[in-house]
Amino acid sequence: MSEVIAAVEGGGTNFNCALFDLEGRLLVRQRFATAKPKATIEQCAAFIKQSRRGSRIIGAGLACFGPLDLRRGSSSYGAILATPKPGWESFKPKASLEDALEVPVSLTTDVGGSALGEHHAGVARNTEDFVYITVGTGIGVAAFLGGRLLEGASHPELGHCSVRRVAGDSFLGNCPFHGDCVSGLASGPAIEARWGKRGEELPPEHRAWDFESAYLAQLCTTAIYAYAPQAVVLGGGVMAAPGLLDRIKIKLGKLLGAYHDTFVVDAAGAPRVVAPGLGGDSALYGAFALARSELER
Repeated sequence: MSEVIAAVEGGGTNFNCALFDLEGRLLVRQRFATAKPKATIEQCAAFIKQSRRGSRIIGAGLACFGPLDLRRGSSSYGAILATPKPGWESFKPKASLEDALEVPVSLTTDVGGSALGEHHAGVARNTEDFVYITVGTGIGVAAFLGGRLLEGASHPELGHCSVRRVAGDSFLGNCPFHGDCVSGLASGPAIEARWGKRGEELPPEHRAWDFESAYLAQLCTTAIYAYAPQAVVLGGGVMAAPGLLDRIKIKLGKLLGAYHDTFVVDAAGAPRVVAPGLGGDSALYGAFALARSELER
């Protein structure tokens, strides 16, 4: 009987599920809308079990939205902490998925999973020090330094850092905790709250992208000065907007100025601020890589 590893990316909007063989080939996948916690996990588990086709599931990886309690030994380890997602606070997706699949589940954040995926099989395969920023339902930042994810008492939350307001921007922000932090000003829901339309409905010439690129360039600047990475990877649904990455790089170069302006490109002219190599699958590959690593350990 062949062996497979399950991978789940839990986002605030959708849960993506997949099965991988032990060589890292994606065999089957499915997406479900994020609904009530227990029902969402059960739907994912049912798909995974139905799709194994005689194979044995030996483990699973879960890259989930948060914030998460990642302190091993904590009574609330694996729980989702304060979140604006109704019904999900205090829920333990790792434990729930383990009960449903009856295999060990390795856990990290959704953006942490994306960083692991890009290091495993994406644009950061040969990079030991980089930052992954995801811009979607929220804004998350993962620092991959010295060949591992950076975690302290919890995981980094640079998506909630403060930024300088762009001249003429009177939007109060929509973060329920901080109002106009970078997530409250530049996440997908913030775009919709500000303009009354989703980002994908706005044309490339819309003023929204001036605001968006300005705030995300500031976030990149903070991450560069904080972590001294070799590269910054910018992913998430909002980053699919045509021209947004180039706008960010132009503004980032101006913000860094002469102090660190060579970061935007390396000595050979190659960009250091890049899109994910795995597109929207980064976190799925990361969940697989995390599970396989835990099993090997």
